Amino acid sequence: GQLSLTKCVVLVDRGINPRNFRAVLREIKRNFDPHYDFIMIPKVPLDTLDFTSFKMNLGSKMIIDATSKSEVEKSEISKEPDVEQIRKILLKANPTIRDFNTYENTLLVFQVEKNGRETIEKLVSQKELSSFKIIAAVSEDVDVFNQEKTIWGIFTRFDAERDIVFTEQKLMGISTVYSGVMGIDATWKQGYPEPLKMDENIIKKVDEKWAKIFRS
Repeated sequence: GQLSLTKCVVLVDRGINPRNFRAVLREIKRNFDPHYDFIMIPKVPLDTLDFTSFKMNLGSKMIIDATSKSEVEKSEISKEPDVEQIRKILLKANPTIRDFNTYENTLLVFQVEKNGRETIEKLVSQKELSSFKIIAAVSEDVDVFNQEKTIWGIFTRFDAERDIVFTEQKLMGISTVYSGVMGIDATWKQGYPEPLKMDENIIKKVDEKWAKIFRS
């Protein structure tokens, strides 16, 4: 079914509302250790409309296990760096970073003009940012202060196998083991189709007629 085409699956405990993005992030903060709780599944069927892998119907998926484990494994909720400290770290890594936002001391997302991948690789190794579980780079058209647009901007613009890095990743036998902060390069890449933009005249007409058509 449609679940087989899902790019990212996050597992949480019973009682956690999976539709509450912030609640899910809090569970990732408490319970996610990529060494044990991250699974990458490369080269599998993908939604036809997902263009991120550059190959129709073929891409990669990832699973994050944010369910409760033993008390020993559970992460403590640590204090995130202050806004100005984060800003200095980001701009030092890449002066073309435009703005940033944080969600639940778990996700740090920033807008960047260019070199998203290189910037992510630098930031996941920054000790001052190690309180975050995920650092994501998005393009300038994504409003990082709007939760829905942030979710859309991240999860529609990366291929898990190609665009995810960790603070450390190494081979143990034939298996890759990950540790530290997860970085996601969700910037717009060469070869992606241009984002659709609604004609301003159409927007104006819809706004004018909206109240008449959908009266409360």
